[in-house]
Amino acid sequence: VALQDKALGGPNGITWDAANSRFIVVPYGGDSVIRAWKAGSKTLDVIGKSTSNKFDGVEVLPGNLVLASSQGDSSLHLFSGSTGRPIIKTGGAPADIAIDTKRNRVAVPFVDRSVVEIWQLPAR
Repeated sequence: VALQDKALGGPNGITWDAANSRFIVVPYGGDSVIRAWKAGSKTLDVIGKSTSNKFDGVEVLPGNLVLASSQGDSSLHLFSGSTGRPIIKTGGAPADIAIDTKRNRVAVPFVDRSVVEIWQLPAR
């Protein structure tokens, strides 16, 4: 066990943030706060808070942005600074996500429908 903390809120998604040498962890349960953890640390840093919960997938985007999928409101949330906001409303409960940085798109799987949708990310 690398880290055990109730603040993780039932961690469901994790990704490596190479620019900041840390992991970004999103909760499925608990609150709507996503956190970061640096290897060897015993504490978590708050990345940001959004308007939903039940996060699943998470990816780091250029410009120190974080994108997370939320099954709580069927949306993709963009975190910039300490605030997250929904930027894409999907047609169901989005699972883990993957970024196509070359085309600025995101692949969004839906377990309940057995499909993957490709969404264009807004220009930043």
